[in-house]
This record gives sequence, structure tokens and C-alpha cells, in this order.
Amino acid sequence: MPYKVAQHPNYIAVHFSGGLTVEQLLESYKDLASQPDFANQPVYVEYDETARLDASFETMGDYIAGVEQINLELGMKVNVGRKIALVTPKDLEFGIARMFSSMSSNRLASVHRSFRDAEDAMDWLLES
Repeated sequence: MPYKVAQHPNYIAVHFSGGLTVEQLLESYKDLASQPDFANQPVYVEYDETARLDASFETMGDYIAGVEQINLELGMKVNVGRKIALVTPKDLEFGIARMFSSMSSNRLASVHRSFRDAEDAMDWLLES
């Protein structure tokens, strides 16, 4: 599962490509959570044209539970309302991202929003 994490002055970016399972997404979350000031900075997540999410309603629930567990293990208190933009141009992955955003809204402190356009995502992510 190729992914890259990059720290920027005002946000953290992660870029995914290739096939992705829930277990791999959780691995990447652990890596992402190790970034300085992760709990407070907005996060830009991009799935490129080659990204394929192997996910369902059940596995997204497993992912959310896994994120909650990682946050507990790390003693992380994520800033309530912190923004996470999920960007993907493909229909299936966009639908999964929207499903994740909806499912996570009551369980995770961050605000997740799905986009097809990177510029729209960045505008939303960085607005006050």
C-alpha cells in the first residue's frame, strides 16, 4: 500500500495509491498520528486514480473503532472540530469516503468531508 505523509506549515497531507485494506489504512493512521501536532492540524487525504479501497459498511465500522483504539493507546486528544478533507476522483471511493464521513460524525472528534476536487478540498480545509 503506497502512501506518503507530508507535513506542511498549515496542514498534514497523506496521499494514497494502489489497493488499500482497512488494516493498511489503520497502519497509515498510526504513521499519520506520529506527525508533530497531528491532533490539532487539519488533514488533507488524497486517493489518486489508482487507489482501490477494499471496504464495506462493516469494515468502515472496524476502521473507526481502530482509530478510536489508536487514539486511546497514544493518549491522543484530537481537537474537536479539526477538519479532515477526503479527496478522490473515482465514484466508488468517493461513495466510501462519504459513508465514512457520515459514520464517523458521531464517534470521532474531527469533521470529515468528501471531495472530488482537490482545490475545493483545500479551500474548505484552510478556511477559518
